This record gives sequence, C-alpha cells and structure tokens, in this order.
Amino acid sequence: MRAIQRVLFFLAVVYLFPSVAYTDAVVGTITDIAGSVFVDAFGTGDFIDAIPGETLYAASVVKTGYGGMATIEVDGIITELAPESTLELEKLLETRDRKKRFRWAASVANAVKSIFKSAKSGCEDVVLGGRAAEVQDDSFGWITEDQDKEAFDEAMEYIESGELGGAVALLREIIDPLPGTFLPGEVDYWIGHCQYRLENYPEALLAHEAALSEIESEPLEPWSLPYYEDALFQFGSSSYFVGEYEDAVSAMESLIPESSDDYKPYAYMIMIDSLNECGRNRSAGQYLEKARTLFTGTAYAADIESLAETFN
Repeated sequence: MRAIQRVLFFLAVVYLFPSVAYTDAVVGTITDIAGSVFVDAFGTGDFIDAIPGETLYAASVVKTGYGGMATIEVDGIITELAPESTLELEKLLETRDRKKRFRWAASVANAVKSIFKSAKSGCEDVVLGGRAAEVQDDSFGWITEDQDKEAFDEAMEYIESGELGGAVALLREIIDPLPGTFLPGEVDYWIGHCQYRLENYPEALLAHEAALSEIESEPLEPWSLPYYEDALFQFGSSSYFVGEYEDAVSAMESLIPESSDDYKPYAYMIMIDSLNECGRNRSAGQYLEKARTLFTGTAYAADIESLAETFN
C-alpha cells in the first residue's frame, strides 16, 4: 500500500510540477531511519513517512519527530539528522559548495571538534560546589541533582563518543530545568554544538542564537562562561555557511578582539569573506591586511592569500 501511495504521489508531482520532476536530479538517499522520520521529496510542503532507501532530490526536506533519527547519504558523504530537526537538502548542498571554495572552510568543523574537550572541561571547572557559583557570586543558585542533570551528564558522554543525535535527544528532554541546574544558555549551546558537527547549520544557528540570547540577558560577563567563545564562533560560522553574511560579520566583530589562537585565523577569514560577500570591500581589505600581518609565515598565510584573489 505504501509503495502504491508513493507511485501515485510521484505521478501527481510529474503532472502538476513537470519541470521539478525532470530537472531535479537525485542527490542522495535516506539510508536508515529510527522512530518518526518524514520526507517532502520535492519541497512542496507535503510530508509523508520516510522509508530506508528513500530517494532525495535537491529540493527535498527531511524532518524527524520526537526521538526520530535518520542517516542520510548525499554525494557519498554520510550525515545524521538528530531528533526534532529539519534538513533542507538545498541548503546542505549550498553549504558544501561554500566549503569547496576555500581549503580552510572545510577544516573549520575540525577546529570546533578539537576544542570540545576544553569547553567541556571548563564547564566542569565552574561546577565546584554549584555550577554557576564561580561565574558571578551565587546568583544562579546551587546545582540540584535531578533527572535533568542526569540527562545532561549522559548527553555529554554521548557527545564524547560521537553519538551526536542521541545527545540531542537527551538535551531536548531538558525543557524547564530547576533554577541553578545549568549555566545560562548551556543546554542550547550543546544542542547547537551537536547540530554544528552534524553539518546541520540552520539548526545549529537557531540553537546558538537561543543560547547567546539567554547569556546576554543575564547580569554577568559573557566571557566568564567557558563555552561563550565557542557559541559565538559557531553562531557566526553557521551564519556564514548558510549565507547570512551580515550576521557572520556581527559575530566575528565581537569575537576577534577576544578570540583564542584556535579560532582567531578562522574568525578573520570568515570576516574577510563575509564582508566581501556583503559588498563591503574596503572593510574586507582592512581585515585582510591585518590578517596578513598576524599570520605571515604560518600555515594560514596561503589561505589568507586565497581570499585576496576573490576581491572584486
């Protein structure tokens, strides 16, 4: 019955949208599913239950429900869709095209992954007697051992072992935590971190935006939080990868003066290219000259020059 439903759906699309059916080439496949997974094959707004082996087109949209996960192969690269997430194949393809433009863009995610342990360790250092006690007095109270904390600890173990979809499922269970259980924006930050490493940048952008909003609404120095730099960088680079260049510029303007050596070269390169994409060539050129001075003789020097070649 489901096979017949699919044939009828395809014929309807061919009849109503002939140009879509014939010009939208196959770009991938849903190789595996768990729980509730839905697909809108041609981006028409109509979702049906997905099945393993489902064909995906550039216009396809895949989304997961509560506890649902999907493994997707696109152009020979495997990615995982976390629970309660949406993946637009067109945006994923656009992101990968942007990464192909510059050698350094493809290695940004590796920098984020390598910094994971330091961010996690920093959060643990802040805990002491209470998670927020050392951030700013005892404004956020003391840690309360409850199911939310247990879910969070298990999610951290999942992230460490690379089970990012499972980590997102656990983190999404933490909806209304008791006061003082978590640092400001902490849960959203880790959801965004997982989505970032899963290459779902629109979802990462939403989570990091929520984390930064919560952090900035609190009466504290944001840089006192061990994951603030990571959240800001991942928000800015996610904006860059989805083509939201003005947001990328804004994030990098805040990050560059305070950034660590791990992120500084990438922050400069994202800033330069984003300014160039916005048509702000003079500002892009000023940052380019600063970057040339800062990174001369380093492994990033050639990457800086590759940006100079793109100037209009």
